[in-house]
Amino acid sequence: MSADPGFDQIVAEDVVVATPAVIVRPATAGDVGLAVSFATRHGLPVSVRGGGHGPFAVSDGDLLILLTSLDEVRVHDDGRVDVGGGAVWGQVAHALRPHGLALSSGDTSSVGVGGLTLTGGVGWLVRRHGLALDNLVAAEIVTASGQVLAIDAEHHADLFWAIRGGGGNFGIVTRFTFQAHPLPGTVYYGTITTTKPSDATGMAELLGRWRDVLHAADERLNSTVFVMPAEGRSPANCQFFVLWGGDNEDEARAAIAPLLELPGILHTSFDLRPYVSVLEDGGEPEALEDILESVSVDAPEPEAYVDDVVSEEHNAFVVLDDGVIASLAELSEQAPGSILSIRSMIGAVNRVVPTETAFGWRDTEALAIFTGILPPGSGPQDIVRIEEQWSAINAGRGVYGNFRDLVDDPFTHRVYAPVNTERLIETKRRWDPENVFAGNHNIKPGPAHADYA
Repeated sequence: MSADPGFDQIVAEDVVVATPAVIVRPATAGDVGLAVSFATRHGLPVSVRGGGHGPFAVSDGDLLILLTSLDEVRVHDDGRVDVGGGAVWGQVAHALRPHGLALSSGDTSSVGVGGLTLTGGVGWLVRRHGLALDNLVAAEIVTASGQVLAIDAEHHADLFWAIRGGGGNFGIVTRFTFQAHPLPGTVYYGTITTTKPSDATGMAELLGRWRDVLHAADERLNSTVFVMPAEGRSPANCQFFVLWGGDNEDEARAAIAPLLELPGILHTSFDLRPYVSVLEDGGEPEALEDILESVSVDAPEPEAYVDDVVSEEHNAFVVLDDGVIASLAELSEQAPGSILSIRSMIGAVNRVVPTETAFGWRDTEALAIFTGILPPGSGPQDIVRIEEQWSAINAGRGVYGNFRDLVDDPFTHRVYAPVNTERLIETKRRWDPENVFAGNHNIKPGPAHADYA
């Protein structure tokens, strides 16, 4: 509690933005159940934090459950791996490597297993092996009543369905069991850097050629493109991050060869490296953080537009047809200081029926992320223009909850696909009728479906 020795240090290290009333660091799933029961008896809101760095964690006055002690990773002979709810993906990758195994996970080693899996899990192996949640075969969960349950497709199947895409709405997952996949100790990884085309037509051509290569390629080939603004002495450019999920360099070079025919290539860099090191690399341009740190994260008042202005970061699960690509290229041209990234997802994600898991955006070909950065002197009308352009691109499409920190109404923000809305609400009503687990993209247990439209 706040008066206990060490409380302030924990707040500073693990909470950052708020001060909970109580902090609990459970050692077992049973401890988690006791903490949940204590909170509900005393009317304390419950917040949960796994091992990663997600935007949700705690509000002032909450009972915060830190799962960081529940971080054990155990690999079984059949390729299954048990992962504690407080583990991060770097731990998992290190544990799987000696067995010649890997999981489709997040991009970086510091990402928490729990938060990423419950809402999706888009990573470097997504094209061949799908989302992280697609590889989940069982879990241990603490419900709103404090009960500890083992769940899978045959035991509490509705709850197991819901946690694969429904976020932290249904309980606290203290252990995940995944089916890992064979992956050699090393993969072929690197970047292709091109000039940034001078107009939207050229950008659409470049992005279209990249898309076509990925559509035709073996699913072991994965790629994300970043359209980057000028930074310091570095001119604007496009950076294509590429991973081949195998250690045969000849196969990798053959798969990547069509990408080396993209126009305007400035330089390339590829090598064989451990998959673990790819997660440690982070898979993003070196200048990205510097650019984001140098601009105003929160747009100032209308009369104070003197520094670079950042419109809200947006993301969408998109179908990369020519029209969408043209719109993305036009958006990049209209705000040349902005950052656009597109991750190819076409493959295993699309082979899952939308209702098989709570993640329903199964027609997705790519995840597009856009941060609009406008120059000094820009006004509210400029932000409105950019927002309207993005809204046209995003119309009717899903939003990736792991990159979306607004929590007021997930259905409005399309974190959850309409095809699964009613079942999600019904499952919430059954397992958490008092909405104990609300610190997320919250699925309210009532009222009716129409209220979430």
